[in-house]
Amino acid sequence: TPVPGPGGRLIAVDGTSMAAAHVAGVAALLFQARPDAGVADVERALVESARPLAGDRRARQGRGLVDPLGALRHLVEGAPCHDRRG
Repeated sequence: TPVPGPGGRLIAVDGTSMAAAHVAGVAALLFQARPDAGVADVERALVESARPLAGDRRARQGRGLVDPLGALRHLVEGAPCHDRRG
């Protein structure tokens, strides 16, 4: 995620501190779409719909890239998530 750095230049940053805001925002939207959902329901939708990133860096990337639409479909429609094998 590019952020302003010294001298007004953009620098790239990554990690859980960057991802947390994005995932929290998606979680908030999921709760808005389905107010009766429990925390476990939203967590399951986020985990099951995450898209694996290239490579086998599970310890570094966690579940992968958050997929807001996939999570919404999983939560609201009970739609199966994409194939997590990559």
